Amino acid sequence: MIKALILIGLGVIILAIDLHVIRHGGGLGLGLVLLGAGLFMMMLGLVSVWMALVVLLLLLGISGVVSYSVFKSLKHALQKRFFSFDVVGRVGKAITPLAPVGQVLVDGTRWQAECSTGTVKPGDLVYVVERHGLKLIVAPVTDVQARFLDAPTGIK
Repeated sequence: MIKALILIGLGVIILAIDLHVIRHGGGLGLGLVLLGAGLFMMMLGLVSVWMALVVLLLLLGISGVVSYSVFKSLKHALQKRFFSFDVVGRVGKAITPLAPVGQVLVDGTRWQAECSTGTVKPGDLVYVVERHGLKLIVAPVTDVQARFLDAPTGIK
């Protein structure tokens, strides 16, 4: 009975930890399996072995379906939000001086950048011309150009 309670406790702890991290899925499945195994061990004393086995298989199946659906939905959301590389044509703001290499903020993400013409001071707006891997090629935005850009900057 103590071993079953330990497994249930571990399952609950892993589920709680999994709820507070970005990458859901593995902990969810493991937590549900441990919880199911603990319940399975507790039920062995209360019901037949076959009934306990059916309940365990149901819990494993449910945990697999839930883990897969959570993984797929979060994978799509994380790729769209955190790993958007479609930044060419966007406007950003220089965080460090670009003379010619420094850092810029585009759509809330910090990038290494190289200024294609001249230098840029921190706080100045830049226009993303190209992307080479994780490095952006940017050009300074003049006051006149800033008025005519279609892309929303989202910069304060």
